[in-house]
Amino acid sequence: MNATVFLLFLVGGLFVASYFMKRRFGILGLGLAAGALLSSYWVDSLTPFIVGQGFDVTQSQVDIVVTLLPAMALLFGGPTYSKTHMRVIGSALFSLLALALVLRPLGSLIQFDEAGMSIYSLVDNYQGMIIVIGLLLAIADVFVSRPSKGLRPRKADH
Repeated sequence: MNATVFLLFLVGGLFVASYFMKRRFGILGLGLAAGALLSSYWVDSLTPFIVGQGFDVTQSQVDIVVTLLPAMALLFGGPTYSKTHMRVIGSALFSLLALALVLRPLGSLIQFDEAGMSIYSLVDNYQGMIIVIGLLLAIADVFVSRPSKGLRPRKADH
């Protein structure tokens, strides 16, 4: 498969999943941060364990899965967006942050053609800035989100 198509499929898939599940960017972004932290600690010891179980995987593949897994789990619960334009913005930010966090393992895993290498280089040049701004926006989104109406405590009837 063409590396550029794979990259677009990954980003598009994350966007679509986030958009249709209506989950807020803040929770998903912090899930990505948790996955990146887990990945930095676990990948070196987890990869040999998985290979020892009979799976043919590389360290880059395990790195990508461990990074994305917490956010994927959070797609199934948590606060949601009600407005379409906020869902689009949140999904785009989630996809971009996910791409920035898995960019290096992706780069060692697949061979990019000329178009794919230009996208890779662009994101790689701004990777640190994308991650910092993405995490700050995720934290801000968590602060401005309100619990759903079903979770708010009721006033006592007197």
